Amino acid sequence: MQTITSLIELTAITESCVSTKLFFPSSLLFFDRMKKDEQDDYAIDELKKGIKRIFAPIIMFTGYEGLVTNDMQAKITMERLASPYSDEAGDYEALVYLHTASVAVPFSREWREIYTYLFSKYYPEKARTIGVYREEIGELENHRLVGLKKWIYKQQMTER
Repeated sequence: MQTITSLIELTAITESCVSTKLFFPSSLLFFDRMKKDEQDDYAIDELKKGIKRIFAPIIMFTGYEGLVTNDMQAKITMERLASPYSDEAGDYEALVYLHTASVAVPFSREWREIYTYLFSKYYPEKARTIGVYREEIGELENHRLVGLKKWIYKQQMTER
C-alpha cells in the first residue's frame, strides 16, 4: 500500500482521477455551460481548495496553542471532512478558537454567550453541570459567530 506523504502528492493523485461532476453541488448551474477543459480546471481548483481546507492549520489565539488537545484536533478534522467546500470554519473550530482566546482576553457579554452556546452544542452535559447551557443565540451573536468563522477560514487559507 502506498503512503501519501504530502498535500502536493495527494493533489496530483486526485487530479489524475477526478471526475468533473463528482464532489460538487448540483446548484452550480453555470457548470454545464462551461467547456470541458474549463470544467476540468474548475473541478481541479475546487478539489485543491477542499484539500487545502482539510489540511489547513488550526487557528488558535497566539500563545495558547497548548490548550488544544488531540481530541479537539480530531473533531476539527472530522468537521472539515464533513464539509470540505465550505467557505467558513465550522462551529467546533470557532469553539476551539474561543477556548484559547478566553484564557487571554475577558469576553464581552455577546462573546460569552457565543462561547457558551458553542460549548453547549458540543458538550451539553458539561454545560448543564456548570450551569451555562444555551440552546440558541440572538441575531447579533449569530452575526458575530458567522463573522468569526469567516475570519478563521480566511486565516487558514492565507496561512500557507
